Amino acid sequence: MSDKKKFIEELSVDGWSVKTDTGYEKISQTNKTIEYQIWKLETTSHILECADNHIVFDYGYNEVFVKDLKIGYVIMTDRGPETVISIKETTEKVPMFDLSVESQNHRYYTNGILSHNTTIGALKSMRHLEVTQEKEKSVNCWKPLKLIKPKHSLKRQMVW
Repeated sequence: MSDKKKFIEELSVDGWSVKTDTGYEKISQTNKTIEYQIWKLETTSHILECADNHIVFDYGYNEVFVKDLKIGYVIMTDRGPETVISIKETTEKVPMFDLSVESQNHRYYTNGILSHNTTIGALKSMRHLEVTQEKEKSVNCWKPLKLIKPKHSLKRQMVW
């Protein structure tokens, strides 16, 4: 499927960054997508709802599609390696948002799980994607963006 058919709306994210495993990186583009079936990935401390072909990283930083994960696999999170305790395909389909990040390794955290910047993977829910102004990345999510400015920090969060 071409990107033009996959994307139904482009969102502005000028001046925003996302938290990665190497610091903050700029968000270059965010697009609303067609509907995707939701997969629910759960580790010992994180939950991510995303598309089947969303890419995460295993303990050796190898790319793995969410649909190929099994209970017991170890994936990378913002807390270090964590075990997959549940992986479920749902029957629900929703439009999502695709996040693009301008970094050499194309990695960023979604709900604490290290994910790949891919035009195929689609994220349904990124409840606390940390971002700051003056950096770039892109994410797929089905909820509209709500910006929160913490009282004691220059960082802002995009809440899905």
